Amino acid sequence: MRYRPQQPQWPGRDIFMLSNGHVVPALYAAMAQAGFFPVTELFTLRQCGSRLQRHPERTVSTGLKAPVARLVVGSARRLAMLIVCSIWIMIVTALSTC
Repeated sequence: MRYRPQQPQWPGRDIFMLSNGHVVPALYAAMAQAGFFPVTELFTLRQCGSRLQRHPERTVSTGLKAPVARLVVGSARRLAMLIVCSIWIMIVTALSTC
């Protein structure tokens, strides 16, 4: 995946969609390894006052785009992003052929 922890809003980044918030420990571990926050912060997982309490939230890292809720919400969000990206690609392609 293409990403820059120091520039989490970098336009060239790839987007990873996670619709199952129950696997958040694996997501947090991957984000810590990638440099989004210190690996030692993983020891605060699910502790009161920790940024790593429950389902992923934008307060954990600016590398998270949207919180993960129920499975249906994640699936709907993923579908909406797919549609928007598809439309955007069609527009860019049409404009580049003019």
